[in-house]
Amino acid sequence: MQVLFTRRTLWILILFMILFLVVGTISAPRLINWYASPFLPQAAPGISCASSIEWAMEKLVLFQLFSLLTGIVLGTGVAVYFRKKGE
Repeated sequence: MQVLFTRRTLWILILFMILFLVVGTISAPRLINWYASPFLPQAAPGISCASSIEWAMEKLVLFQLFSLLTGIVLGTGVAVYFRKKGE
């Protein structure tokens, strides 16, 4: 019977998930500002910026999920590449 994931594969996968989540969390605010600064929703000046904050936080969460999925995919790829030949 062939095992789907070995312990080492799971550790590599978890490591890449955490690594890409941290990288995504650190870089997301800068990338959101760089990518969408001309398109930010404008609230009435001096009254409220709640819609802008809500929009930015939504994009931050989406970027974190994208980073997590990227970590899963790349971690699986690295784990498969470096697996032992007999497994």
